[in-house]
Amino acid sequence: MKRRLQELSVLIGLLAGLAAQVATVERIPPAAAEGQPAGDVIRAAIEARMGSGVEVRIGPLDERLRTTTFRQARPDPAARLGKPIRFSMVTAEGRQLAASVDLTVIADHASAAQPIARGHRVVEGDLTARRDDVRGVPIRALPTAAALAGGKALRPIAQGAVVLQEFVAVRRAVEPGDVVTVVALSGDVEVAAELVASDGGRPGDVVRVMNPDTRRVLRARVLRPGYVEVLHVR
Repeated sequence: MKRRLQELSVLIGLLAGLAAQVATVERIPPAAAEGQPAGDVIRAAIEARMGSGVEVRIGPLDERLRTTTFRQARPDPAARLGKPIRFSMVTAEGRQLAASVDLTVIADHASAAQPIARGHRVVEGDLTARRDDVRGVPIRALPTAAALAGGKALRPIAQGAVVLQEFVAVRRAVEPGDVVTVVALSGDVEVAAELVASDGGRPGDVVRVMNPDTRRVLRARVLRPGYVEVLHVR
């Protein structure tokens, strides 16, 4: 017990020291913080929301932005690409500066190759894989054609429209009603059978599978599309 109390005392001391260090860091004058050019923090803000694979081209910046260094750029959450975007720019000194910036974002995305009806199961032929300037969409990651294939359209999608993630319920590795290959190990013996999935899931998820003849339900871990492994065999 005495040793345990000593350990706790040491831990409390370490935490107190860490808190003092944090307080000291927070009291450092904001002017000491390192700043970056406006273009760098704007580009970093877009990449943080859309992924590092995008190419961000920034239009001419006004004199305030060209002559000031910044910690961070915060885009308007409601902004859409294809028109000037309002940013809240945080200077190296900690001040906030409002700015409107023209951007062009080149990104991998999918567009509808033809009109897609609500409830339609999307196949690769319904989509066109593209990498070009994206417009009229929010500043967030865009799904690729490969990622969307097999999903179900949740709304009508016009031909040529950029397909957003919320437009399609992407198919998981296993969906309810799928006939799946189930493998089970019992000692050194491996048994495989085709059962029906009662749940849906992605690799690593635990789902229920049912024998349609006996109605017996087992729990299995999803390994890959259409393939699961029974957790316990009795």
